[in-house]
Amino acid sequence: RKKKHRREFKEIGFDFKVCFTPIYDDEKHFEMIDNIYWLIEQHGFAAGGGCDEESCDGHMAVLSWRINADEQKEKLQVALLNIPEVTSVKFGRNIDAWYGPFCE
Repeated sequence: RKKKHRREFKEIGFDFKVCFTPIYDDEKHFEMIDNIYWLIEQHGFAAGGGCDEESCDGHMAVLSWRINADEQKEKLQVALLNIPEVTSVKFGRNIDAWYGPFCE
């Protein structure tokens, strides 16, 4: 079951979008994006996706099957909203990160 990511070893994933006010200083902009992804990792998630001038979006997965995804999502949302430039944080519904269903 562990190698096939089934039952208690299922990996939870979800889509995310973090919106922020544009920062026109490249160094500060990339520093804020690094901070966003650092917070994501500190709360037990791995994220992939992309960023532009006003948002970061993509998909996150829980790093350990022992983590309560919903509880950590709430904590992460609070932490991200504490960044002064961040205006909104949206998370999608939890899905099986290996088997979907995925958005097309």
